[in-house]
Amino acid sequence: MATRVSPERTEAVAHRLTCLKRFLAGLPPAVRARVVAGSDTPNPFVVPGVSLHRELELLVDSGFSPIEALLAATRTAAEFLGQAGMLGTVEPGKAADLVVLASDPLASITAIRNVELVIRSGRVVWRK
Repeated sequence: MATRVSPERTEAVAHRLTCLKRFLAGLPPAVRARVVAGSDTPNPFVVPGVSLHRELELLVDSGFSPIEALLAATRTAAEFLGQAGMLGTVEPGKAADLVVLASDPLASITAIRNVELVIRSGRVVWRK
């Protein structure tokens, strides 16, 4: 049975989000370039894919450009994990894992929610 969230809890979560957004907005460009996105915690409320989409949207809401948010989830994340030689960018010799979107995420980060095609190891594994 679901329990109702108290107004105090809702207010506390909203306040925390506001504080986090303000913190991120104040980061200088050199530090923004080192932010890593990836909502892959063992939290039962984190849904793979959907949570990452929301995380990137929140980064943009916090003042990051769409390209800064996308890099946080791709190139910078691969660098942080020590996998930049195989992951994080589209280059010859790297793992061919990518998504094809219906529209340009640089124009609007919400475009990441409209996936047309998923490619894993160079093979199409899902098509809209």
